Amino acid sequence: SALEESLALARELSDEMGVALALSNLSALALESGEGARAASLLTEALPHYRAVGDQDGLAHCLEGFAAVAALEASGASQAAQLAGAAERLREHIGAALSSADRARHERRVPVAAPEQPARA
Repeated sequence: SALEESLALARELSDEMGVALALSNLSALALESGEGARAASLLTEALPHYRAVGDQDGLAHCLEGFAAVAALEASGASQAAQLAGAAERLREHIGAALSSADRARHERRVPVAAPEQPARA
């Protein structure tokens, strides 16, 4: 695929940001295909590249991706919520809000659970 070619070229050029972006985009495709394990592996590989260039927005993107991976698992709702919350706090800290399109995609992948209501006696 073109993304895999981009990844190979970025690696050949030692382009940390290019590698991180290609890996992130490949993980998004894996998520759209329901391939959670592949997406998690790609995100794990992308993290050190984002750190190397100091891209905190990229780190937030990885957290959002990990939240989406967790949301694919039947028992992953709590972990998904924690990861999504961490990504949101990081975005608030660095002043990097999601675009409306990215927010819609994230909310589709990681549905926001309604707060539990206390039981009435």
